[in-house]
Parts: sequence; C-alpha cells; structure tokens
Amino acid sequence: MAPCAAKALGSGSANSKFHDHSEFAIELIPFSFRYIFTDEDGKEHKLKIVDWEIYQLYRNVQHREDWRDAIKQKYLTELGRRELHLFLGTIHVHPRSWIIIGVYYPTSTVSQFNMFNS
Repeated sequence: MAPCAAKALGSGSANSKFHDHSEFAIELIPFSFRYIFTDEDGKEHKLKIVDWEIYQLYRNVQHREDWRDAIKQKYLTELGRRELHLFLGTIHVHPRSWIIIGVYYPTSTVSQFNMFNS
C-alpha cells in the first residue's frame, strides 16, 4: 500500500515546529468498514465506521491472510458479547447521513455510587 503525500497546513513563523510545511506520509486504508444492524422497529441500517480503532486493527492484521476474519472476530463476536455503545455523528455536507464516530464497550458493569443511601 503506497502512502499518500500531503502537505501540513498552517501559518506562522518559518522557525515554528508547529507550522512545519514539510511533507509527511499518510497511510490510506483501502477499505471502509460498516456495521449493518436492525433496530427495534425492524429497519435495517448500514452505518460507516470512522472510529480510529477499527483502522488501527486493520493495520495490525493486514499482513495476515485471514485479516477479514480477524476484524469480524473483534467487531462481531467479541464486541457482540459486551454492552456496545455507538457514538454517532454526521458530516456537514450530508447532515442526514449518520456515521459511527466512536465505539464504546465497557469491560465490566460498574455500579454507580449512591450518595443518598448510606
């Protein structure tokens, strides 16, 4: 997979480390990932996942022949056993199209402290 050359944007003094205009490599992921699920009313939804974690998982397993199975194992099997929360958002140019911008899956159930009952 060839990296893409991109220019860092910014303004300021030429000496500033934060506004370096040199080129850097961005790895382009050649796939997009989606959750397909049915809601309580029986309507099917296909939402694109843009959460960083699935892309990092892809980077970690892309060299394996079974990389697709590894991603399915994590997102369908492992996370399917947990209480999964999806953080949704929209894109400015498509305000009615929802995407998954984050996935939260607590590792255990946490009891909330009740300050009114001693």
